[in-house]
Amino acid sequence: MSEPQILMTGITFGESPRWHDDRLWFSDWGAQEVIAVDREGRSEVIVRTPASPFSIDWLPDGRLLIISGPDGLLLRREPDGSLVTHADLSGLSDHSWNEIVVDGRGNAYVNNIGFDFPAGEFAPGFVALVSPDGSARQVADGLAFPNGICIGPDQESVYLTLSWEHSILRRWIAGPRAGAVETVRSNMAGYPAQIHATADGTIGLTYYDLQNATAAQPGLTDAFIAHCHAATSDCGNPANWAVNGQTRLTATPFDYTTAPDAGGYFLGDYSGLAATGPVLTAYFGVARPVAVSGASDIFANHAG
Repeated sequence: MSEPQILMTGITFGESPRWHDDRLWFSDWGAQEVIAVDREGRSEVIVRTPASPFSIDWLPDGRLLIISGPDGLLLRREPDGSLVTHADLSGLSDHSWNEIVVDGRGNAYVNNIGFDFPAGEFAPGFVALVSPDGSARQVADGLAFPNGICIGPDQESVYLTLSWEHSILRRWIAGPRAGAVETVRSNMAGYPAQIHATADGTIGLTYYDLQNATAAQPGLTDAFIAHCHAATSDCGNPANWAVNGQTRLTATPFDYTTAPDAGGYFLGDYSGLAATGPVLTAYFGVARPVAVSGASDIFANHAG
């Protein structure tokens, strides 16, 4: 494993990292900004939003979509830099929206955790489909904290991590199997966070594991990236993930309860995945202890 590279510091609350046009793009919830940073650490504020920009992705024509989580709007950035409403999601749920992914046809899939996290009583979440015309409807429900989401390389299926169910689901959205659902992996030892599928059929995911937690420090956490080559392996078999590749992202365990923004809870969108050919790159934010700083840093680490 290569040493993590610090790309940027002073981030208030970094989430939803994405690799796009040779730069890392991410949301800073605290500053209400979408930021892009290159490999040399040169950063640019792309847009400032009226509310926290929970997650981002791009339409096929290059326009940026932004989930404005608190007000239930999906915003679209026009070529002139202005923000317009792409879809109003408030009629589908009063609760927080989480992640977004856009397929090659311009359909956006957005997940909703289904309850007021972290203080509210748990309830199952769902996934909504936003069509190119802005109409929105629910397409999957009964999900235990839907988190990471990605489009499969065939453009006919969506992969989804369920952090509180410790599992990965695949739902077909087009083709002869449209509507079918398959459990790719279940009973994971940790909390799956982000997921990405490469063009060659490799599925990569980041997850958090409390295997080093103790009674004195119940928040000791390790972050991992794992992948499985779906074209040649049965990714429903946990052994194939270990054989194909599992890399620890953290040199030593970190205590998530000391993260000032996390408030003692997991925030899986701190991590993101990008792919360049067969190489997966994990991007994740690490919140410094309160005694050091209230800001987060974005780290990058490469794992093949």
